[in-house]
Amino acid sequence: MIEKYADRKLAPYSPEEWHWVVKEGVKTLNEHYWVPAFTLIMGLDNDETPEDAWETIRILSELEREQPDSMFTATPLTFVPIGLLEKSEFFDIGNEMDPAQLGVMYKTWQHNFKYGIQKFMNKTGQNNSVTKNFFNMMARTLGGVPLSAMEKFARRKGREHERVIETIKAKYW
Repeated sequence: MIEKYADRKLAPYSPEEWHWVVKEGVKTLNEHYWVPAFTLIMGLDNDETPEDAWETIRILSELEREQPDSMFTATPLTFVPIGLLEKSEFFDIGNEMDPAQLGVMYKTWQHNFKYGIQKFMNKTGQNNSVTKNFFNMMARTLGGVPLSAMEKFARRKGREHERVIETIKAKYW
């Protein structure tokens, strides 16, 4: 996908160096107190493959594992045909999302919950244990709602969707 849609954005690097560019970018930005906010376009020109989705899941997992103190958010967005791709079709997430794309959504929410919401909430109210406990309880309660909803959606869609969630929990959590 990078080679097809964003090769010039990587200059002077090649698409094969994409993981390295992302990892070094996060590291450098965090060292200077910046928190990258990644947006991941799902259903890009209806050309995305399951392998593309798994590649996204892998890079998020690698960042978490290799840079456990790194800070970044990842937000999946649906493809909207504008600019050079305006003649393309909208991505209908409710009807067109395949199991791997559900996996991307699940992994991003899991990351944002585990590495974003919980880290932030642990720092909130540091000088007041009641406030800290309250915010931690809220984070645990509310942060898990989207994950539970996606698990329920996977069960409704079928075994293939459920397997993706199980794989993420076992291998990329």
